[in-house]
Amino acid sequence: MHLKRWGLVIVLFVCLVSCSSAPPAGPEAAKALIEDSAKAMGGWANIDAVKAQEILTGGGDWEPMQSLEPKSDPLQVDSFAQTILVDLDKRRMRLTHVGKANLSPTRSGEVR
Repeated sequence: MHLKRWGLVIVLFVCLVSCSSAPPAGPEAAKALIEDSAKAMGGWANIDAVKAQEILTGGGDWEPMQSLEPKSDPLQVDSFAQTILVDLDKRRMRLTHVGKANLSPTRSGEVR
């Protein structure tokens, strides 16, 4: 009895999926997507009113499958922070990147 129910569910699912249409594609679809995105942000006037943008990022790099013990966490080999400041009025940009290698000893003189 359960097999018949699952079979019916699968058949209904396949019918439902086959009835859906493909999403629009091409240049006109791209333009419509951009217009919708601008509208969601308050319109082109609000976007054009932006004078500067600051983007802050940061993170770290780990060595996968490299650890001191079989089931311990992987070693973090470095970390970084980055700031991008874009001045749209004066058409200039500043990029600041700070990286730090983590090469501290871990056990009796071992370097990770």
